[in-house]
Amino acid sequence: MAITVGVNAYVSYAEYLAWAALRGYTVTATQAQVEAAIVIASLDYIDANHTFKGELVDEDQTMKLPTDEVTIAEIKPAANAATKMQLAGLLMVDTSTTSTTGVVESESKSVGTLSKSVTYKSGSSQTYKRIAPLVDALLRPYLLGGMQSVYRL
Repeated sequence: MAITVGVNAYVSYAEYLAWAALRGYTVTATQAQVEAAIVIASLDYIDANHTFKGELVDEDQTMKLPTDEVTIAEIKPAANAATKMQLAGLLMVDTSTTSTTGVVESESKSVGTLSKSVTYKSGSSQTYKRIAPLVDALLRPYLLGGMQSVYRL
């Protein structure tokens, strides 16, 4: 997979490795896995869930940055943190492996007529994205309306 900053990514593979090394993080994922995580963090999390201050620099650009008020360089710390979360399986919910219905509060089964009833704890359901307070905090100064632009699905 080829990633290009400003086209499908907010950081490069080398930038992510340098960021991780500076913090003492060991990167065990392959280059392809890291690059896939960078694209998911950039397009599926940052771009899909945030609205940045300013107007697009080029109306034909494929990503939400740069704008006339926010540069890509300014959000690289958030993009790196989001990439790390994605590599750890903590950013986007994989609905094929995670129950999106929530924590089971009670369950009952019957054999006679084969019925099953499940009650889920209120507010415990997983959604498409997880809560990422560090990433959101790093992005907050650059968002239109502050945290109002961080959508909780």
